[in-house]
Amino acid sequence: MDAASVVYPSEPPRYPLYDISTLDDERGWMVNNVHDPAIFKDGDWYYVFSTDRQVGREGRNKPIRAGVQIRRSRNLIEWEWVGRAFDGVPDTTT
Repeated sequence: MDAASVVYPSEPPRYPLYDISTLDDERGWMVNNVHDPAIFKDGDWYYVFSTDRQVGREGRNKPIRAGVQIRRSRNLIEWEWVGRAFDGVPDTTT
């Protein structure tokens, strides 16, 4: 893919600043829940690794999820959820 074939949107997507409807669905967290990001490019894809923790879950019979999230994009504007780099947080980090 060359730079001439990339089509950029006329304006960036308008993500809600705080959307409690996505608390239980990490795929919907998007750019507002990306902390401490690290990004790299592999072929046509950009990957961002970031930290975050699921808040508002204490006492709701759901575990608090914390760790390194992975998202990818072809244009650095529209991101899709890939998953987590690790299953949980290693004990040595706490």
